[in-house]
Amino acid sequence: MRRREVIWILVGVLWVASCSGDAPTAGRTSRARVTGNKVSMRLAPTTIASEIAFLDRGTELELVGRSREPVRIGSHTEYWFKVRLADGMSGWVYGSNLSVGSAAEEEGPTADDEFREEFSRAIVGKWWEVRPDGSTGWVRLNFWPDGVYKYGLEVGEMQEGRYTIDFEKRTIALDNGSPIGDTIEIRELGSEYRLYGVRTAGNHREVYLRRALIDPDAPELLDEPEEEPGAAETVAPAATP
Repeated sequence: MRRREVIWILVGVLWVASCSGDAPTAGRTSRARVTGNKVSMRLAPTTIASEIAFLDRGTELELVGRSREPVRIGSHTEYWFKVRLADGMSGWVYGSNLSVGSAAEEEGPTADDEFREEFSRAIVGKWWEVRPDGSTGWVRLNFWPDGVYKYGLEVGEMQEGRYTIDFEKRTIALDNGSPIGDTIEIRELGSEYRLYGVRTAGNHREVYLRRALIDPDAPELLDEPEEEPGAAETVAPAATP
């Protein structure tokens, strides 16, 4: 008799443990809305899992499960939520990118307050172009907290202007332009931010920048790029007939 009771207890413990890894959601918290731009939906509740879709801001989702425990990613500590799209595709989305519950059903999409506060601090500093091989490029942007920015293509004199952040669209408008356009996009890469734009002078190519220094008034970096700016874009003279 005692042996049978022990077996039933073990079965019960295993059943609870199996359910806690993917806790179901129900009632007023059965819906959610995406609050970020191009939010990753993954095969599993981890940042190293494959991305199976990129969700636009305002996309409505059905919540079908939740991770066992909240997970810290960057400055956020949130649950992963298992979600289902209208076409039936399902996957996992990190909670900081979702508005969960009845509020998501009743209200329209709004700017992420945590993103607003976090990026207002993160933008301040020196941002440098990073090439695919990890080396530093020539494009650079410096941002100050009072709305002033400067840009340049190499170590030396920089042009100045003012910037404004659109927290809903996650873009930065530059009133005096830059080597990568008047409007640049803010993207998240793990716990860090990247700035994306398109360089139209010479070769038309996408450029991304990473914050190199927190202090925009700090001395310039010493690791200068190897090639001259525009060297790869120079057109060779025509041959003499």
